[in-house]
Amino acid sequence: MSSLAGDEAPPPPYQTKCDGFGVLAAFDEAVVRSLLPPGIEPVEEMSGGINLYTAEQGYGLAPYSAFYFYVHVKGLDSSDGTKARWMLQGVYGPEARVPAALHKYYGLPVRAGESRLETKEASTVGIGTLAGQEVARIVVTPKPTTFKSAAGVINFPGQLETTHEIVVLQMPYIAEICDAEPVSIDITAPAGDPLNKVKPVEMLGAFAFKNFTFAFPRPASAREVKAQVSRPQ
Repeated sequence: MSSLAGDEAPPPPYQTKCDGFGVLAAFDEAVVRSLLPPGIEPVEEMSGGINLYTAEQGYGLAPYSAFYFYVHVKGLDSSDGTKARWMLQGVYGPEARVPAALHKYYGLPVRAGESRLETKEASTVGIGTLAGQEVARIVVTPKPTTFKSAAGVINFPGQLETTHEIVVLQMPYIAEICDAEPVSIDITAPAGDPLNKVKPVEMLGAFAFKNFTFAFPRPASAREVKAQVSRPQ
């Protein structure tokens, strides 16, 4: 089913099916800490990454495309033990209603833009744009023979603008994922743009995915999620 028409997305839940890739990376500690609110602590390694994808199918938001930068944070792990991701910067669109919904309901630092995927010989090139201008070019080389099924939950905490409350997007997914070699990350956003602050200092790995199907449930409170993490399994 396609997303609803109109200038504003419906309230969650949403569902998305996409293809894309991710690069695992480390970020500058001072930059990361400057972007985190009080009470949110990054992992010591300042590890995280960049994901870029295009979503042609879904409900509520799709079709859309996206790329975002994130760092792993402590204390808000998902039920399967996956580290939570604090989004440092995100670009979703091209329609403004997509980032507007993610900002309103989940407190994510996102704005309107888009991404696309291109194949160049054995590599996949992800291109991110803002206002029609290229601001990010990321290249990986997938290893298609390593595709395998995967499933889990990824938690994305964010801070609501209106109340400053920390809420958590608990995102269940199922996908086909393969290994990849990271090749390059080029951030060419204008001087002063927030994307320039979050340039990775090191590439740590990469992966590619297809048929990645995930849900955006209604947000949970951070207090509730922390209680789940500390509860004996």
